[in-house]
Amino acid sequence: VTSLSSFDVDYIFTRIRAKSAGETAELVVKCSECKEDNDVKVDVMQSKVIGDMKPKIVQLTPEISIEMHYPTYSDLMSNTNIFEGDDNTPKTSEASMNLIISCMKTLLTEEERIDLKNESMQEKITFIDSLNSEQFEKIAMFIGDIPKLSYDLQFTCTHCNHENNMIMEGMDNFF
Repeated sequence: VTSLSSFDVDYIFTRIRAKSAGETAELVVKCSECKEDNDVKVDVMQSKVIGDMKPKIVQLTPEISIEMHYPTYSDLMSNTNIFEGDDNTPKTSEASMNLIISCMKTLLTEEERIDLKNESMQEKITFIDSLNSEQFEKIAMFIGDIPKLSYDLQFTCTHCNHENNMIMEGMDNFF
């Protein structure tokens, strides 16, 4: 399980939960209008993983690219407080750096293929520090595009009758 991507584990866990405890979950969700709590029933079987799930090659220069992979469940569990809020934004620059480094798989040049799991943390940090802002942004965009478990939630607030439409993302929102 620890070698699976985080979104694969989220998906599998929701399916196991649905089969063992029922396909619906009772959640308490705040109305976007009046901020009052509402009891909402969610069909966890309607959740789905959204996003492009292919490994990505990030072209840094015409001669150098880096193959990225999605963070594993283990990567995220070792950084339990890595994300802030619901928008998948890393909390700190250190959290960002750790997540980026954990997602770097292979450095590709015209002449070599360097497996980064064999490189030290310091060498990886030095490599990241050597990138210009445009190159770093290309790698950081990969982090922002990590696929995630998603559910389109629609409910009417029991307090103000406001029609709420929101997207729940990540397993934390379901349980």
